[in-house]
Amino acid sequence: MSIESAIVNLINSNDDLVELIDEKIYPINLPQDTALPAIVYQQIIETEPMTTEGALGLIESRFQITCWADSHNDCVELAEKLRAALADASGIYAGVIILHIQVVGRGDIPAIDIEAEQISRFGKFIDFIVSYEN
Repeated sequence: MSIESAIVNLINSNDDLVELIDEKIYPINLPQDTALPAIVYQQIIETEPMTTEGALGLIESRFQITCWADSHNDCVELAEKLRAALADASGIYAGVIILHIQVVGRGDIPAIDIEAEQISRFGKFIDFIVSYEN
């Protein structure tokens, strides 16, 4: 399986998150008219550390996962539950051996409704580095 499938499986294995998002996890873009809250993930970069003797068999992949909600408070709650679920996680998910997940950054992403010139939804991103075996 893929690391993307493993991340989705890990998120869906957390009852607190599933209760909030009802398994609304999407790659790259939030589909138009999606009921919120929801989560969007994208892979930023993946590296395979090497030694002079070859590949280590370890892969490090950086993901940005964005939580979307209708209110700032709901977005903060979802982002905190996501951070708690993924930070320091390890195990086998969708057949992928995840060794460690580290939070490396967080921030806000307001979505502006151009026509109304107001914030239409609230977003918080969390960047993670996922170390896993190939």
